[in-house]
Amino acid sequence: MTEPASTGAVRHANKRGAARLAAVQALYQMDVAGSGVFEITAEYEAFRLGKEVDGALYREADAQWF
Repeated sequence: MTEPASTGAVRHANKRGAARLAAVQALYQMDVAGSGVFEITAEYEAFRLGKEVDGALYREADAQWF
């Protein structure tokens, strides 16, 4: 049998995955709202990544990957 990956490795990968998902959501929001990249990036970093929004908890994300 294989040994499970260490918790640190899984957690780090999850943060990258959450950052990629947030980036896709941000691109969609930019397209729909016609907002700029700096405006959306600042909004996500300040109010969404790792925060609760409208009752939904956004996963903590690696800001460098976002």
